[in-house]
Amino acid sequence: IPKENLSKIKLFEVFVTDGDKLYRGKELLSGYDAATFRIVPGHYYYQYDKNGVYDWDKKLPFHYTNRPEYGKNFFYMDNQSLCIYEDQAYYKTYDDSLYVPHLTPEQLALLKEGNTPLRELFSSQDDKQKNKEIDTTGFEELSYPFWRHKGQIYHSTYKEWYDNDEHGWRSERKYVVVKGYDNASLKKVPNGFLADKDDWYDGTTRLFQNKDVELLAIYEGYEKGCGMDPAPVTNFYLFKNAQGYWLAELGGEGAMCPLTN
Repeated sequence: IPKENLSKIKLFEVFVTDGDKLYRGKELLSGYDAATFRIVPGHYYYQYDKNGVYDWDKKLPFHYTNRPEYGKNFFYMDNQSLCIYEDQAYYKTYDDSLYVPHLTPEQLALLKEGNTPLRELFSSQDDKQKNKEIDTTGFEELSYPFWRHKGQIYHSTYKEWYDNDEHGWRSERKYVVVKGYDNASLKKVPNGFLADKDDWYDGTTRLFQNKDVELLAIYEGYEKGCGMDPAPVTNFYLFKNAQGYWLAELGGEGAMCPLTN
């Protein structure tokens, strides 16, 4: 750091900036705006600057229109693993994610109270979903575990467990309404991805604009060592679209890196 910038130094947990450059420890970082760089209070693994919100090196898939300002148009609920920017929401855990591009003021208020999970919010809006088995007759499989039926998109989950009281195995399958896509145009595209008229998705995670998309290469990443290995399988995907090139690490935490100027 140049001597003339020493008075400008700001420390954010493991990050240091002099207003011109940003470091994590001794590592010089790129891709951030150093002058406006900040971290989410108490959760330094989430950062933001004038251009976006980041989970370490991954830029969250919001449609950015205004500069993110924590506590004004950007919020993080740790107990829900949920980020809110403007009227959009992004939920992410190690094995699940959901991006919602538009929420009503009522939905935003419920989420900001911190007691309503994002998925529960959507399922609770559909009275047919509530406390009632879903008739799966006529369900159209898009890309497992996503289905379309009567204009709605569903995500299915299946679990199996041993019931000690009944002394036998039990299973349960649930279908939850998922919103955020253009339902009418949503379809399966190569390698299990989904796409609607606007965007490509890995499950519920928006990847990039659906315009002139090509999947150029797949690079094998981590593979499970055995059936009991809890670590998720990861692969690297090289895409091209009208905006440029994209390198995506999908599976596990996931990361998306635009290879454009």
